[in-house]
Amino acid sequence: MTTFFQVQAFTKDGAGGNAAGVVCDASGLSEAEMLALAAQAGFSETAFVCPAENADHRVRFFTPTSEVNLCGHATIATYHLLLEQELIKPGAYSMDTLAGLQRIEVAADGLVAMTQNPPTFGDVLPAADVASVLGVAVDDLMDSSVMPVQKASTGLHKIFVPMKSLAALQ
Repeated sequence: MTTFFQVQAFTKDGAGGNAAGVVCDASGLSEAEMLALAAQAGFSETAFVCPAENADHRVRFFTPTSEVNLCGHATIATYHLLLEQELIKPGAYSMDTLAGLQRIEVAADGLVAMTQNPPTFGDVLPAADVASVLGVAVDDLMDSSVMPVQKASTGLHKIFVPMKSLAALQ
């Protein structure tokens, strides 16, 4: 039987945070079963800890519809849970992902830190198009010659939209 956990990452005083699903032992699960569990859970990502050949752990990340290279909040949730369940001790670990090897540090108090890959930068996107999709004015975005709207990744591509102010973001 597979044990599935819901873990809140990035909490403050135990409240709030970002929910992730975590399966601490996914060694008997197929890719299709992992995807089905992630879809059933409905979180933005669910992490599955699998046997590793070249690292301390192999962690696979699934959205409800597909596998993704890496997920920061699900990594933090996973290693916090592994410590809480006494499956690991405080220390440094290597994690094999589709984005490559990541270094994880776990403190005795449950604090988890992750070193990510150096960033790679992708396409610069038209500021007017992105502003329209977000429902903000182009003037709310930073000057694109200084800081463009651009795809970037440390393991999972995202679109970075530099805003001029917190007020514009809100």
